[in-house]
Order: sequence, then C-alpha cells, then structure tokens
Amino acid sequence: MFKLVIFDLDGPILDSFGRAKISVFKTRERLIKQKIVEKQKLPFPKKETFILNWGYPGLIAIRKMFPQLSELEAWHFVKNWAQNEREKKLTLIKGAKTTLSWLKRENFLCALLTTRSHNLDFHLKRLKVEKYFDFFQSFENPALPKIKVHPNHIFHPSPKDHPSFFEKILSWAQQKKISKREMIFVDDTLAGLRLTKILGIPFVGVCTGPMGRKDWQRYGNLDQKYVIKSVAQLPSWLESFKKRV
Repeated sequence: MFKLVIFDLDGPILDSFGRAKISVFKTRERLIKQKIVEKQKLPFPKKETFILNWGYPGLIAIRKMFPQLSELEAWHFVKNWAQNEREKKLTLIKGAKTTLSWLKRENFLCALLTTRSHNLDFHLKRLKVEKYFDFFQSFENPALPKIKVHPNHIFHPSPKDHPSFFEKILSWAQQKKISKREMIFVDDTLAGLRLTKILGIPFVGVCTGPMGRKDWQRYGNLDQKYVIKSVAQLPSWLESFKKRV
C-alpha cells in the first residue's frame, strides 16, 4: 500500500496550465509585434506542442517548443512569459486542499517536486499549502535567488526527465523506510510519466494540465486505471486501489 504521495505543483495542485498557455500565446504575439523575434522562429503552438514539451523548467520548455530561437531570444520569451503570469493570481485546482487535508488525516506523507522557479514564492505564500507537505523540491535556477518556501525545501538543478530528478526524494524516502512501490507520483506531463516508468515508481496522471484522458493513452500508453480527472478524485482512487490489492 502507498505511504508517500509525491505531487508535481503546476497542473495537479496549482491551476496554472490555462493561464500559462495564454501567456505563451501573448508572449509570442508581443515579441513578434515588437520585432524582438522573427515570426518564422515562433510558429503558432498547437495542442501537441504543449503535450510533448510541457513539464520542463521555463527556459528548457521554450527551447523545446521553439527550437529555432537563440538562447538570448529564449530568455526574452521566458522573462515576458513570467511577467504575464504575475498579472493574474493563480488559484488551486478545485478540491486540491481538501485532498491534501485528507492525506494528512490518513497519515500519508506528502512531497512536492516542481520544475518551477519563477514566481514560486509569489504563488505559494498566498495560497498557504506548504503545511501539507513533508518534503519540498524546486528547480535550481542559477539566474534566480534561492527563496525557500518550506522548512524542508531543497533546490535541484535537474529537469523532470533526468533520472537524478528523483534522487533526493528517494534518499529521503529510504530514511523513512519507504520503497519505490510504496510511493506514487501524481503529475500532468509525459516527462513525469516517462521518468517514473524508468525508475519503477507508480504514476497517476491527472487531466488538469495539457493531457486529457485519451491523450494519456495515445501519447503515454498509460493504463486508464491510472488516470483521474483531477486530484479531487485521488482519495477515492487510493481507497479503491487499497481494495484491489
């Protein structure tokens, strides 16, 4: 049975994908209009562009989505993108706080692993969800100061598709005598799914990011028993899983 639930932040907990997607479109238009980047370097991103490249730190995600950009142009994009995001406060996924409260009552350990670095403290300090997590890891961006948002907050330089992304949480879980099969990663991206498959960590995909239920099957070949609409359904999923094993 599971003892540790590991969450990605954006998508599963923070209702950010819709806003981020709009910010990408707005930033693209702004950079083209201001002639900072040539239009042919910024093709209009389709749904598949987000599905295949979402879940990485900002600069890496933009370089994957728009590989024609120079490093300087990609930096311009990320800077403008982050500014667009701050113009509107993000909210939690509906039911996220209820689920986190339930997990605490049921004595699960909870961890949060995120590749976000921009605006992390701006969002989390306002939403006050730090108390629900026992372990917190965010992306170590050398261009930004390290601002801790949790007493047990560490920084890690690896993106989500790199095996070392999980090294710290696995070491911490080992100290708690928790095996890989006793933890589960809740995420909204293909990058997270692919890495957990390599590492042998159970995975639950949510549909509050770029992936819908059919997308999880088509792009990730994920068994539909491991797909939920949102984290609001996680308590009932865990209860039903317990009955199956």
